[in-house]
Amino acid sequence: MSTDKESRLSPQERLGLVMDVLQHGLSVHRAALAYRTSPATVRKWVGRYLAQGEEGLKDKPVERRGRRGPITPSSAMLVLRLRERELSVRDIAKTVEAAESVVAAILERAGLGDAMSTATPIAEADTRMPGELVFIVTARLTAIEERDRFGRGRVLDGEVLFAAMDDCTRVLFAAVHEDESAQTARDFMRHACAFFAALGVAVQRIVTGRRSGFRSHTFLRACREAQVGHHFGHFGSSSANSKSRQAEDLVGLVQSEWGATSHSSASHRRHALTDWQYHYNWKRLHPGLDRTPMAALGALLGGEPPPDPTKIWTP
Repeated sequence: MSTDKESRLSPQERLGLVMDVLQHGLSVHRAALAYRTSPATVRKWVGRYLAQGEEGLKDKPVERRGRRGPITPSSAMLVLRLRERELSVRDIAKTVEAAESVVAAILERAGLGDAMSTATPIAEADTRMPGELVFIVTARLTAIEERDRFGRGRVLDGEVLFAAMDDCTRVLFAAVHEDESAQTARDFMRHACAFFAALGVAVQRIVTGRRSGFRSHTFLRACREAQVGHHFGHFGSSSANSKSRQAEDLVGLVQSEWGATSHSSASHRRHALTDWQYHYNWKRLHPGLDRTPMAALGALLGGEPPPDPTKIWTP
């Protein structure tokens, strides 16, 4: 029998670490640096909190034999990873071999309890005016190699495509960022709202996936400040409805048309996205609308298609 008293973190510090990871969107590695510990230790305390609540963060004997509880800390961490893949509570429970009530409790501690049950009905609602519902989806981009003037190369990996689509008109706003952190998700949401505002559209509600950046307090606080309702969708799962699949298909379209082009550098890839976005919104006929998205927006707003916002607004 052994205890956790040799740990450098007090129970209060462990709770602060866990909250920074689960609620503030801090990555495991950055949390390890901030609290001067290892990533494995961060995962251990987050897993114990998810499995047992605050009781799991206390100094107490750890039994070496027998069952430690309804679910192990490592399985609790697996629950979050499976949820990020948009699996249902029932599917997760089958995978980790735990009761659905145990999985639901873990998701509740991670701040994913209440929002999940209301996501699908809101995403299914019909939208008749621009801005009523905007989907924000992300996709990780392939690595790209850049070379300087001396011929030295470096590989940029991990860049993320963010795309915001108005459900009513299919108008698109997209940008490439270096990560999916809480601050990046917040900034993209603000830029997307500013883009639509330049078109005369006020964003009322947004639907996102369940990545940690969208679950963070930083992102939720920004939504409240912007007076934008925020809901979670079922992207990439069997329970995804038609609207969620349309948003996913849009990201696939962006990647297949814009991403299929060979780009010499990351900056070139980003400039090419701006050009493709203009083509999609103003020039390309949308098959579901029989017109361009901007023409559809202009018709609903009672006038001609609005001008290109990039000429009057830049993020």
